[in-house]
Amino acid sequence: MVEKQVHPTVIRLVEAYKNINEQKMQGLPIVNERLEVEAVGFTLWEGRWLGIIISPWFMNLTLLPAEHEDWSDLDWGVKRVWGLPSSDYEFIVSPIEGVGVYQSLSLFTTVTDFPDQHVARAVAQAIMDKLLVSSAEGSEQAILSTKEALGKIPDNPVSRRELLRKFVPINS
Repeated sequence: MVEKQVHPTVIRLVEAYKNINEQKMQGLPIVNERLEVEAVGFTLWEGRWLGIIISPWFMNLTLLPAEHEDWSDLDWGVKRVWGLPSSDYEFIVSPIEGVGVYQSLSLFTTVTDFPDQHVARAVAQAIMDKLLVSSAEGSEQAILSTKEALGKIPDNPVSRRELLRKFVPINS
């Protein structure tokens, strides 16, 4: 069952990345000044919050533990595979001050070529739409929204093939 709302941990995660941006990232060449920290599409999936964090220096799919789970004993940097409705994906265990341990999958290790927040948000939402649809269902709406978002990316920053490679499931 999919339920949309804003969870306090998602709010803390956004605040933590905003603090990192303000305190440590200013002036670095990997920072896209046209982007800001934002949570996109966070959805309760199997008791865990799943969504995308956009920042001025990355875009990650992020998974937060369920209320009854304690991931604090997981080794940082360890890769774990999660079976999302669309396929299996490999996440990395990470901690962040003020939030705790979470798991993430890098969608874009650099976001310098995104022209603005609107395009980054559209791409993030299109990815979320596609991830939460069973590959057997072949959601036409998810495909259309992804194509629409991809069409808004400038010609040369990232090819469509490179973008789609980011989402190739590990079991294909």
